[in-house]
Amino acid sequence: MKTTHKIVSKLLLFSYFVLVLVTPILVIPYTSELFEFNKMFLVYGLTGIIVVAWLLKGIINGKLAIARSALDIPIALFFLAISLSYFVSIDTHVSIWGYYSRQHGGLLSVISFILLYYGYISNVSKQTTIRLLKFALFSGLFVAIYGILQHAGVDKHRWVQDVQRRVFSTLGQPNWLAAYMNIMLFVSLGLSLNYLKPKNLNSKINYLIFSYILPSVFFLVILYTKSRSGFLAFVMADILFWALVIYKKGSLKYRKHIVFFHLVILALSFVSGLHDTPLHRFTLPSILDKYQSSQIDETIINTGGTVLTRGGTQSSQIRKLVWQGAINASSANPLFGTGVETFAWAFYKYRPVEHNLTSEWDFLYNKAHNEYLNFLATTGYIGLGTYLLLIAVFMYVSLRRILKSASLITIGLFTAWLSILITNFFGFSVVVVSIFFWIIPAGFVGLDDEKKYIELFHKRLQNIWVKRLLMSVIVILGGLMLVYLGRYWYADTLYAKGQDLVNSGYSLEGRRKLAGAVKLRPNEPRYWSELAYAEGLLSRSAYQREEATHGAKLAAESIAFEGIARSISPNNLNLAKDSVRLLYLLSEAEPTLLDLAISELDSARELAPNDPKLLYNLALLYSSDPKYSDLVIPTLSQSIKLKSDYRDARVLLALFYMQDNKDDLAKKQLKYVLENINSKDQEAVSYLNELQE
Repeated sequence: MKTTHKIVSKLLLFSYFVLVLVTPILVIPYTSELFEFNKMFLVYGLTGIIVVAWLLKGIINGKLAIARSALDIPIALFFLAISLSYFVSIDTHVSIWGYYSRQHGGLLSVISFILLYYGYISNVSKQTTIRLLKFALFSGLFVAIYGILQHAGVDKHRWVQDVQRRVFSTLGQPNWLAAYMNIMLFVSLGLSLNYLKPKNLNSKINYLIFSYILPSVFFLVILYTKSRSGFLAFVMADILFWALVIYKKGSLKYRKHIVFFHLVILALSFVSGLHDTPLHRFTLPSILDKYQSSQIDETIINTGGTVLTRGGTQSSQIRKLVWQGAINASSANPLFGTGVETFAWAFYKYRPVEHNLTSEWDFLYNKAHNEYLNFLATTGYIGLGTYLLLIAVFMYVSLRRILKSASLITIGLFTAWLSILITNFFGFSVVVVSIFFWIIPAGFVGLDDEKKYIELFHKRLQNIWVKRLLMSVIVILGGLMLVYLGRYWYADTLYAKGQDLVNSGYSLEGRRKLAGAVKLRPNEPRYWSELAYAEGLLSRSAYQREEATHGAKLAAESIAFEGIARSISPNNLNLAKDSVRLLYLLSEAEPTLLDLAISELDSARELAPNDPKLLYNLALLYSSDPKYSDLVIPTLSQSIKLKSDYRDARVLLALFYMQDNKDDLAKKQLKYVLENINSKDQEAVSYLNELQE
């Protein structure tokens, strides 16, 4: 048993090293989302391995002990609030797994991070914590170097986004990368405090690496992300870091280090530029190009869903409206919110009408772009309150320890953690950031020489066969869990491939892949919906070949598949739109289905009452059937009331006015387009000329 104990102990610690080393750099191109999806599934797998190893250690030792910490009560309250929010959720499937392209933020991810926290504080020593931090920095350096290479254009041909302008490395989005780089930068500075007085060559090398080389590389990447929230987080954390250092040890001892460090930071800022800040005009890029603007609109990389701004409306204005949507949702659901991780559906229902006048009016927001408002909207005041309590208690405990302890590493850890709170105010946590949100507090406990434990059981098993049986059961259950996760991950690769095939016109091949995905993960509504659409395309092809019986069978199957998807997530607006798309497709052969499509789209308006696009599409459906012709103009007029600059709706409305010989009303709509939306709109000009002849 000693050998087994040694193996499981090493496996447990090895899993934490993999967590901080591999997760940040993990990118897999075969899944529906390259970054977050794969990182989260790795976290799920590592959590399972750590829990299994921990239980095996407990059986071998005859006791299962959990270390106590000051965060026990806040964590328990936070978990209770999240759980209650799940039970009242408008979409329990999303609340368990999280929004599909991320699979992060749901109840399962919260459970995983809590287990990782307690597994860490109960099993990881002070020496291992230091080594773990160094491994984390090594991974951060890899991510940073790739980010620098991106800025040089190494992979610019692989991305739709202008990755040279705003790098995102292996994180998938510039603001997320900036948040991660801030964490690494201050962890490195924290470790550097151990080497401020080099006594030998090895110490001098470590001093240079942790004090200057790594922080400089991380800061350079923050500049290359052009993330305003990332730069602000650096400034605030930097001030606090050195204030705490000076308070602890005085300014004279660290004066040279502070001056040299900030000279390096200023030099990098001058050479690289401080984009999106007024200070940019004093930097070298601005000086070399006097015509370059000092203000550049912030963009957010779209890796599978949300885009906050790509020019047009100021990002700050859009963010305010998204925040207002979160507040509206919380006002309607004050105690427990709309359900964990359901912001995508909550925002559709509660978004302000003013958002329709922004350049990003028809984009999907699956986060509130403010972690705290996101918790408020989805978990209510109870969820946000417990989350803030968790933060407040750790800040109090950590500051107390910093002021009392002789160890200066804790200053770096605390300021790294503080930077997360700042970047989360303007964004939200992703997998890598969440790991450090929980691991850094665990690291504080891990640095303790003495820990207090609570024993869940303490009974040595005398019978070796009973012990082996229990261990076998745990290993088998753990193995089944990993197989389960593996099946889910592989199902996503089939889903991604099937979707690509269907979109490329290979419906039959795509249908086979999607059917495989459904078989592996039958409770995922996205799979059923895509399978339904592929089946609908095959039905249309069968009708075109005059195979009416086969076409009708496929049509019935596709409608049934879409029904399964809707039953799993009835408040999912995207699935409602998919259902309308499918029914409209099938109505080409079965005109009676058009009524069902109209009914479905009309019902979808309850999920998004301020969405002008739903009304526009409803008008299109009405125009397909003469019996609904009287509803087309009123519906388009209602759409325009929600969005006065809706170009497509106004042009279509003009066409129907022309059809009804209401030329004056048609001219009014076309002139509005030319005078207020686009003066060079060729289609509007053509119709207007036609009316004036």
